Amino acid sequence: MYPLVNLKPFVDPIRGYLEKAQLSAPVIAGGVGGSGTRLVVQMLQRLGFSMGQHLNGAGDALSFIPVYDNHIAGYLARDVSPRGFVDDLLVALVAHRGGSGEKFAWGWKNPRSVYLLPLLDQLFDGMRFVHVVRDGHAVATSRNQAQLEKYGNMVIPQKYQHLPEADQSLLLWSYINTAAADYGNRMGMRYLCLRYEDICEDPAKSLADLARVLGVDHAQPTGINVNTPRTRDHQGHSQHAQGVAAITDVALQRFGYPC
Repeated sequence: MYPLVNLKPFVDPIRGYLEKAQLSAPVIAGGVGGSGTRLVVQMLQRLGFSMGQHLNGAGDALSFIPVYDNHIAGYLARDVSPRGFVDDLLVALVAHRGGSGEKFAWGWKNPRSVYLLPLLDQLFDGMRFVHVVRDGHAVATSRNQAQLEKYGNMVIPQKYQHLPEADQSLLLWSYINTAAADYGNRMGMRYLCLRYEDICEDPAKSLADLARVLGVDHAQPTGINVNTPRTRDHQGHSQHAQGVAAITDVALQRFGYPC
């Protein structure tokens, strides 16, 4: 799903900024909207990571919103401007840091980072990515369908775009999470997939897993506000969408969810 774009000729401004600020590569968290990425911000903060100066109530890094608004659609449509993307990202990085002189571990969370994973990986040598996944049926029937509205017609094949919203949302969930996991496998230990349900069930274990991947001291999971995941209120596919099961069922099973 990820288009091939070579950013290597354009990495110098980003690398130069990190070197001048004496910053290591960031930890970036993302996932399909409604997956519970806000929990990961709390976990990273508990582990001592600075997650930025300008956050909303969900812990999203606000400085990156213009970058994602301006470039994700172009990237998916294979019409992204590499130089424009890098220039805008650098502006976002400076704003995100807010003049902070902190030199320790840092990063940001914005769910839509998952759409730009290969580009971010090219720009930040040694970057770690935390991929948050939640039961696709729960996500497909949630009120948060902003990503489907923005990118559904670029991710979902046209032959499926007439289907009910919940079915299209489950397809988007399948395509995006599968692409991220496939790419993450190439990143090795720099990639970690965390299931929302597992975090809620055992935050201490999830925090320990995250700490191990990031190579930092383990902290106690105090201050992490977990909820009991709601029971999925959609079972199977609509009668019009049986043909998509070969796609969605494979993805659901891959991440350990019932079809």
